[in-house]
Amino acid sequence: MIQEESMASSNKGRVYDFMEHRKKRPYFTKPVSIHIGDPLNETYQLARNIVYNGKQILGVNKQSEPTVILLVEAIIENGELKNVRMIPNRLMEEVKGVFLQNV
Repeated sequence: MIQEESMASSNKGRVYDFMEHRKKRPYFTKPVSIHIGDPLNETYQLARNIVYNGKQILGVNKQSEPTVILLVEAIIENGELKNVRMIPNRLMEEVKGVFLQNV
């Protein structure tokens, strides 16, 4: 009982912004299918989601090519995946290294 009271008093007055907190953690925690492309939509499976410098990085692959993983940056707005963009070439080696460390 004393421990509960001390924990409750230590958490009083703190306000957390959920979306700011979420930016620091991988957004997708379960496997999902993602449709990428316009006008030709292709379906990719999420292999892994990491956070690199505050950006959501997705490793996705096609079912027909499971050994090929594409790394893209996820643009998330209002809790939804809105877009994906290619990672700039200057950052690709760093992102690839972090991605492979987390495998």
